[in-house]
Amino acid sequence: MRLLYALLPTLTAAVSAGATITAAAAARPTRLGWKEMRSDGTARGARKERSGAAAEYTPVVLPSPSSGLRYQMIKMPPDLRLDPKNASVTAQPRKAYSMRPATDAPLGPTRLGLLPVADPTFPRTANVILPPEHPVWALGSAEEVLGWLRATFPHLPVDDVVSADEAAAFAAGGPGA
Repeated sequence: MRLLYALLPTLTAAVSAGATITAAAAARPTRLGWKEMRSDGTARGARKERSGAAAEYTPVVLPSPSSGLRYQMIKMPPDLRLDPKNASVTAQPRKAYSMRPATDAPLGPTRLGLLPVADPTFPRTANVILPPEHPVWALGSAEEVLGWLRATFPHLPVDDVVSADEAAAFAAGGPGA
């Protein structure tokens, strides 16, 4: 990883000059190789060598599918039930989960992402990440949010893992950027 950061200005300059960089050429060590890298990730003498190149550097803005997305979280218990029919099937707090929607989800496909938590008594958050124009952001009441969750994730025992207060907080709060 350190080598990549050392090579980045060189590769950027070469590509902007019209050169084609292959993966093999990008992996080849240069004068700023491993032996010249410090433990903090900086290269000895690199600042002096690149001081003129820094003024020539122009950032490139590229489109990204994740740009402009909004997010909001729903609190859930750390050991939430994963199966509505079997209470013994619960999430393990130190594992990440991605809840897939039903194929006929009423507001379109949505996933709930649950990141792991170190403390098994700490509540988990289910992340809802969607474009700003998604109809989920227009849900205005706790019952609408719970209805959406029930219809979108029928395999999740929504009434057991999402409280009415949490659904109301989701409806009242605006998505973050």
